[in-house]
Amino acid sequence: MIYREAGAPTRISRMTGALGSVTFAAVRFPRAYVREATLLFWLPLAASAQEPVPYLQVQWENDAFLKGRTTDRWYTNGTRFTWMTRNSDEPAFDAHLQSLLLGDWATRRARRFMNGEGWFFEQLMYTPRAIGVAAEQLFDRPWAGWLQLGRVYQGAIEAERWGASRPVHRLAEVSIGTVGPSARAEQTQTWVHRLVGATKPLGWSHQIHDEVTANLTYRETAKLGSDTADALIHHGYNVGNAQIYGNAGGTLRAGHNLCDFGLRTLPATAPLVRNAAEERPHNGECSDPVVLRSSSWYLSAGFDVRLVVRNITLDGNSFRDSPSIAKKPIVGDAVFAAAWRRDGWTAAYLVTIRSPEFSGQRGAQRFGSFVLSVPI
Repeated sequence: MIYREAGAPTRISRMTGALGSVTFAAVRFPRAYVREATLLFWLPLAASAQEPVPYLQVQWENDAFLKGRTTDRWYTNGTRFTWMTRNSDEPAFDAHLQSLLLGDWATRRARRFMNGEGWFFEQLMYTPRAIGVAAEQLFDRPWAGWLQLGRVYQGAIEAERWGASRPVHRLAEVSIGTVGPSARAEQTQTWVHRLVGATKPLGWSHQIHDEVTANLTYRETAKLGSDTADALIHHGYNVGNAQIYGNAGGTLRAGHNLCDFGLRTLPATAPLVRNAAEERPHNGECSDPVVLRSSSWYLSAGFDVRLVVRNITLDGNSFRDSPSIAKKPIVGDAVFAAAWRRDGWTAAYLVTIRSPEFSGQRGAQRFGSFVLSVPI
């Protein structure tokens, strides 16, 4: 049945296509019916937004992802696959470890954000400047590959920071992996270079030896500002036989619908955090289904400074002689990013300029990063 206001004109329209034509009546509906139809449309979306929605994030970093650069040197490639859940009320199988690392943030939620857990898998590659030289290069970065599998946990709440209640995010990662030939970096780089016709790497026989790695990464980020411009202040640490460091930094962002805690370079990426657990009328906040399904974008500039105690890819193996080189105790990154999100999909590009990491390194390291997140 078609409802029409008394005296309202009816306009007849005709659509013609490849399969013929369709004639229909375009009518003016009363506002009450429009409101009811809108409510019926959004209720399923709001309900589904409360369900856990896993997503897959892929990040690929390479020193050739910058215009005019085709070199392979130092930190030359990194790939990471992260699978995360959102808004899950079911405890994880390792909930005790999650609570140990995040405290009660593992179960508490901010009004605008969420908790979650997941898995990640990554491979990182490091080479000297001249990859076409088969001899050992004693005064350049050692050949090294690092393969990791780990768990990632996150939680975000409204917490007291700098005299006010602000969104604060905690991220913890526990990983086990290996450096050395078992990391398969030689096979990966050789295959890719053969595929694209690049220089064949010849020095992998001089890489650091096999060693099992175990690492814990922690990072806390506080968000100051609005949904169009904000500042992200972070600090954290990494402990394990592969890396030991403390770090701190900040990021300035400008854009639209800034409902996350940003991105960063490997070996860890801050997950895209947001919460749609509350049902209420659209008011422009991050937790509204209307906003979550709209687009979001930003441009950012940030920095990170690390006080490095150990880096196995520079210091060499822990319990046996291996290639090594003297590391720099302080390393800094400048990171510039552009990111876009819609309907759970995210695409981003980052440019990182990293200060020298070892003695004798000539100039800063530069590399690009592509990030793609998809709901699954």
